[in-house]
Amino acid sequence: MTAEAPPRMRLRAADAEDFAVVAACLQSALMPLGEMAYLAPEHRFVAVFDRFTWECATPGVERARDLYQVSAGLRFEGVSAVQVNGIDQTDKSRVLELLTLAARPGAVSLVFAGGGAVRLEGTQIVALLEDLGEARPAAVLPRTALGT
Repeated sequence: MTAEAPPRMRLRAADAEDFAVVAACLQSALMPLGEMAYLAPEHRFVAVFDRFTWECATPGVERARDLYQVSAGLRFEGVSAVQVNGIDQTDKSRVLELLTLAARPGAVSLVFAGGGAVRLEGTQIVALLEDLGEARPAAVLPRTALGT
């Protein structure tokens, strides 16, 4: 990793291949439960994550000081329904760790460590991922990078 902060990322996903790229960028991203919302009248689902800048990380990262984080907004357009499974929604400060995004025709699922998932349904879901600030050194390594 260079001493310079990585450039801000901005991605659009509309098919399974695109969603796989966004999923890779958001691997192990952290999100307080209160940082996601379904805006039904707008057919929109939004979430704010602290994502690790894997695209700039040194292969085999073993120390937190070698990894950076950045706040990133993830917006899904074209969402007609949302289902939350395996997540206790009462503690809005609870931090979730994103494992992946799973895209299938008519649905995209956000899959979290510990077995929780958020399923978004819609006929043509489009996602937009955008970094919201400057990257900063990560305080800790994500659990999934440590194999726990």
